[in-house]
Amino acid sequence: KNLYSDAVGSTIRECASNALDSHRRAGVDKPIIVSLGRNKENNYEFSVEDFGIGLDADDVKNIISKYGKSTKRDSATELGMMGLGFKAPLAYSSSFYFIARKDGMERKYMMYEGEDVNTIDLLYETPTDQPNGVKVIVPFKYYDRYNFETKTAEQLAYFQNVYFNVDRIDNNFTI
Repeated sequence: KNLYSDAVGSTIRECASNALDSHRRAGVDKPIIVSLGRNKENNYEFSVEDFGIGLDADDVKNIISKYGKSTKRDSATELGMMGLGFKAPLAYSSSFYFIARKDGMERKYMMYEGEDVNTIDLLYETPTDQPNGVKVIVPFKYYDRYNFETKTAEQLAYFQNVYFNVDRIDNNFTI
C-alpha cells in the first residue's frame, strides 16, 4: 500500500508500461487500449489491454504471484525490472482483475490483499480464438472518476502507441 506516493497515477503508469513492454517483446506495433468507464454491471473500471506475449497459468504462478520476480532484468529496452509493477493496482484498491490470453486459452484472475500475503484466484478458464495478451481491470469509485481521467492524461501523455477509450482524452492530440 505504501510503495507508491500516487496510488492512482502509479496504477495507470505501471499497467500501461507493462502492456507496452509486452508489445515490444512480441513485436506488436498496434496500440494498447486504455479505457475508463462503466462495465455491464454499471460499476466504474479503469483497464489497460495489450496484445503482446500474454500469460499462461505457469506465468501467473511463477512470475506474477511473486514479489521481486521479473522477466525484464536483462532488458535494456523495457520499462520495469523490480517485479512490483503488476501489483501496483493494489496501491489503489484491495483487489483487481486480469484476463490473460496465451496459446488459445483465456483465464480470468482476481488478485486481492490477504491478511498476510496477496492472493490470486482463478475465476475461469476457457479456450479462445483471441490473440495473446493481458487486460488488467481496476474497479474504482465514482468519486475518483475525475482523478483517473486527469492522471491518465498526465501519466500517459508521452507514451506512444496508446489508444484512449476515455471520454475526455482526444486520440489526435500532439505534443
